[in-house]
Amino acid sequence: MLKAAVDGGKTVATNLSAPFICQFFSDPQSKVIAVADYVFGNESEAEAWATKAGLEDRSPENAAIALSKLPKTGKGSRTVVITQGSKSVLVAQNGTLQSFPVPELVKEKIVDTNGAGDAFVGGFMSQLIQGQDLAKCVAAGNYAAQTILQVSGCSLSGKPTFGSPSLKLTYWPARGLMEAARLALAVAGKFAGQDYVDERVGAIPEAGTASNLGRMPYLSESGQDVGQSTGIYYYIGVKNGLFGSNSTEGSQILALLESLNEMKTAFRKVVPYGQQPSDENLNTWFNTGASDVIGAADRAGIQTRFAQWWMGRIEASLTGSGIFAVGSSISMADVFLYDTFAEFLPPEQRVEGYPDWKSEPFGSMARTNAALAKYPKISASISAVKANANAQKYWSSRPKPLY
Repeated sequence: MLKAAVDGGKTVATNLSAPFICQFFSDPQSKVIAVADYVFGNESEAEAWATKAGLEDRSPENAAIALSKLPKTGKGSRTVVITQGSKSVLVAQNGTLQSFPVPELVKEKIVDTNGAGDAFVGGFMSQLIQGQDLAKCVAAGNYAAQTILQVSGCSLSGKPTFGSPSLKLTYWPARGLMEAARLALAVAGKFAGQDYVDERVGAIPEAGTASNLGRMPYLSESGQDVGQSTGIYYYIGVKNGLFGSNSTEGSQILALLESLNEMKTAFRKVVPYGQQPSDENLNTWFNTGASDVIGAADRAGIQTRFAQWWMGRIEASLTGSGIFAVGSSISMADVFLYDTFAEFLPPEQRVEGYPDWKSEPFGSMARTNAALAKYPKISASISAVKANANAQKYWSSRPKPLY
């Protein structure tokens, strides 16, 4: 059957199945993997396969990469998908690893874990056969798995709601508003129109604004509203696995957001909102001011805490491993750093007459980039967001602000 599938140019998918299969039936399993276009498994199965294969590094990440690089019979390359429960889904292709966050599902809603892995594969394949991208396939897999987790056995009722937007963002159609929220949703594989309603309005709607004291922005989902940018960020981050893997990391993300907001407030004391920054303003902000970036902050310089003070202190506060600001995977912390130091509106996405200085971080992309060169942790975090395929898809298609 496998030979017929390969000879006919069909797509072949297989599952690592169980740790004991990897341990005791590795020879027939290897023959199937050799022709498979897609290999699925969970972290325990990945570790068992890595152990049998004699890998020194038996982590799910390394196992996924190694599986993707095995010789393949037939067309194309191999895609390896490893689930890790509530942790990010790992996808490896040609030795390159991607990580997709898993939406939050509170423990109280989990009824039965049987069939969750199979449901994930089914959801993934439902989108694959429709030609959807990896993010959509993984999102459908997560949806199907979490649906099965909430019932006993595999009995379902009603129609699936995957792909039907229930989330809505409502905000003024101005530059930068809800940019971090929309970018975070994109990183999680969710896009306006298909996954949420992007409602940019010129007047405050009559209903739904109590959560933000009768103002905008606010988020709506399942009859509930969340107001204030920080509340919205928290909701999106937690729901989409972007708020750290524990309460400590979540708190560190919130602390970083507060520090970045303080930095922006300090900038507005040098360059008032709406005012074009002069060279003198920019020199003051980027090249002067307090420089005590280690140890107890010197209160004597509190009025001159400009870019170098804030960036140095923020750099020292980042606790993430590898390229990420907090934790070991992409999170809202990385989104916030990108939004502060790298968010840029290209000319084709601006309304006519919109000036460069309003489109660039701190009034000058060149000066901001020059400053970032001194801070490798911040720069690495920003680069991680820039390299994210979903983020790139979002930037290429986001609508113009009205002002």
